[in-house]
Amino acid sequence: MSVCMSRCVMFTKLDGSLLALQKFVQIEGPSGLWAAWPRPSLEAWGYVAGHGLLQAALLLGLPGRTHYGPVTPKGNVPVYKVCAAILAAAYGVAVCLCSGGNCCNARWTVQCTADLC
Repeated sequence: MSVCMSRCVMFTKLDGSLLALQKFVQIEGPSGLWAAWPRPSLEAWGYVAGHGLLQAALLLGLPGRTHYGPVTPKGNVPVYKVCAAILAAAYGVAVCLCSGGNCCNARWTVQCTADLC
């Protein structure tokens, strides 16, 4: 059984009590722990997919030099764009538009990245 899974159930269903988790697993068993694991909703999957699409659009659409990272043990080569300030600004604008105009976090992200450049 995954430590992450048991901690998630412990914090969300059992008020963070390790003793309650121990009793729960003794009574319900691992299958009860699996049944108590929260399942993502369709809305949550939509957020994950939307974030992935946004990141892909930013990677492909923004100008900048393409940088290839080191080869991973499985043979993958990560691709990066060298345009941190432009990426932060575009991400901030996208967050602002998607949040219905609440741009507090977007302004902070853009300002923080601009200071680093």
